[in-house]
Amino acid sequence: MGFIGGSVVDHIFQRRSNEYAIRALTRNPESNTAKALTKYGGEAIYADLDDVTSLKAAFYVTDFWTLFGKIGMKKATVLETQQGKNMVDAAAEISTLEHDFWSTLADARRMSNGEHHIPHYESKATVNKYIKETRPNPVC
Repeated sequence: MGFIGGSVVDHIFQRRSNEYAIRALTRNPESNTAKALTKYGGEAIYADLDDVTSLKAAFYVTDFWTLFGKIGMKKATVLETQQGKNMVDAAAEISTLEHDFWSTLADARRMSNGEHHIPHYESKATVNKYIKETRPNPVC
């Protein structure tokens, strides 16, 4: 579990009731990090952010999702933008999904009148815009 995701998992498991099952999506459910989730009573299931079909399969067994991920600066703009859109599109097809959260950042380029170019900020801002343009009543 990463820095953000690990903190969220700790918080959820410390305060949860047995009303919810906690599942994490990963490309490698057999990894030590994924297996660590079981110490809390959760489970890790396969999904790939580059594969919408795997995301839809994972979302069919949930009513809530959020994304916590970390990739390098150079790949952030293109890769995170597409992966974010993939998750939005897959989640939109699941009628039982009641809540989703998109962990985002401010649009640095817009806020600085084009002076600052921060790729991972821009990719999140692009996904925010995509959500607002393609989904009814988004909250982002």
